[in-house]
Amino acid sequence: LLAVRHRVGSMHRLLQQFLRALQNEEQTAQSLSCCISALQAMWGFDPADTTTWAESGHTWEHVKTVGRHVDWLLPSFKNKASCLPLASMRMLAHLLTEGALYMS
Repeated sequence: LLAVRHRVGSMHRLLQQFLRALQNEEQTAQSLSCCISALQAMWGFDPADTTTWAESGHTWEHVKTVGRHVDWLLPSFKNKASCLPLASMRMLAHLLTEGALYMS
């Protein structure tokens, strides 16, 4: 269910779903904020530097997944105070905008 190869870890999707199901709204928001921050740190796309394009393509797939997850989850938050912090929303908006540039 967990694997680490070449200093890269991965977790089986069923385990991911199980762990997410155990989280309350605040924990979900914290997890998403951590994911968004990690993606922001990984994002290194520079349209003028072709050496950044391949790695950005791999990161872009994760950005899209987190973006879809946030889009699906936001309407379901009953406690708006536990929703994603504004800083995380801004980071995600920036990543999605940068991703649009990457795709063009």
